[in-house]
Amino acid sequence: MADEKVPATALDLNPADLAESGKQSEVKRFLQLPLVFVQIALLAIILLLVVAPSSSIFIKNARNTVDETATVIVNITTNKAADDIRNVLNNFRVLAEDFGDRTSLVNVITNRNTNQLSLVGTPFMREFMKAVSMYPQVSSIICLAAETADDGSRAPVDPMPVFAKYNISYYQAYGMLTSPTPEAKGNGSWYLMFIPGYNILYMDYSTNFYYDVANPTAPSHRCQVGSYVDLVLNAFLNGAIPSKGSVIFIFDSRLNGSLISSSVMGSVMDGARQGTFSQVGRFLRATFQDDFTKIPQHSSFHATLEDGRDWYIGTRELRPDYLNVWQVVVAVPREDFFGEIDKSINRSIIIIAVLSIVGLVLIGAVSFGLTMPLKTLGLRMSEVTQMKFSALEQGRLNRRSIIKEIANLEDTFHIMVKAFASGIRKNADLVGRRGVSHTNSAATTNMNKSQSK
Repeated sequence: MADEKVPATALDLNPADLAESGKQSEVKRFLQLPLVFVQIALLAIILLLVVAPSSSIFIKNARNTVDETATVIVNITTNKAADDIRNVLNNFRVLAEDFGDRTSLVNVITNRNTNQLSLVGTPFMREFMKAVSMYPQVSSIICLAAETADDGSRAPVDPMPVFAKYNISYYQAYGMLTSPTPEAKGNGSWYLMFIPGYNILYMDYSTNFYYDVANPTAPSHRCQVGSYVDLVLNAFLNGAIPSKGSVIFIFDSRLNGSLISSSVMGSVMDGARQGTFSQVGRFLRATFQDDFTKIPQHSSFHATLEDGRDWYIGTRELRPDYLNVWQVVVAVPREDFFGEIDKSINRSIIIIAVLSIVGLVLIGAVSFGLTMPLKTLGLRMSEVTQMKFSALEQGRLNRRSIIKEIANLEDTFHIMVKAFASGIRKNADLVGRRGVSHTNSAATTNMNKSQSK
């Protein structure tokens, strides 16, 4: 009887052959990407779609809020400065109208009393001294009478030179006193003039009064209250600036933007001190096509001037009387109010960038921590399929990842390798025993055949 071929069992299969046949089998694989790349790509997508837009919106809103806040501050400062200036100028108007209406003054005007000594101790002198003491900013109080000559012409007369607190020229009051169309009572006006020899700008308010019974339509006298512009406005404007680098100034819209006063002492007469004013003036001139009368009653601008700095500019129209049109201008450099805010915004940009980079590094580290144990497991599996158990023998399978799920997988793989190695040994023993059994069986068969012959 021929040798019977014993069918192979599972114990006869070679694990290395099984692993090789598994590699050769057709397995459909889709796109495969490294975990590190996937995680970094996901983080980059999050940064591009969420963090970057939200940060950009935050920064944009912060800058818009800064601009809006600056505009509000400039408008408030400009309006307050204009209102306060109007109140200061109103003191001159009130004094001129009150003093010109006093009975004691009208009596002096009517009587043409030029005897100064005769006025000592009179109600007029007491009221005059009181007015002077109540308004320390006032430099002069001048009242001029008008006389009609035989030919019908009218000329101003100074009935009482002592009215002048200081020796200040008062010729600008002549015009409206003797004009054929004089100003009505209560319609006073402001005049600006340079004082020869002193190189200073002088301002005064004057108004007509009508106490001539014989000629009620012609002014009987005109009172003028004046002072130095720097004394009246400069100190006030300097105290009203909202920040150290800010400036406030006043210019005449009708007279080609002539500077009247500013927060910088002496700037009206000294062109070297008009740097910022000149820049703002040129900006306004360019904005309104060389016509300052086109400037609205209220306006505000955010502009980069010739010095390269960002400025917030506010303007407010001021009409001190029925003739004049002035503009009050406040200019605030951005860094004065918002330098720290701008620095905070820039710091935020840097922090966001640094955090993004740190995030990428951390994602890379996490990915490395996830993928390296998995790569190691793959390597060990490949060794096992090649019947190499050195990792088990040398204890390298005892290392565990700090990731719980991967550590569990490593535990399972360790148990599986140990079981697999044990199975391989048992398989070898069984095969050896089976080979011996087959040999003994064949020898016995041959022996029986020989004996039967």
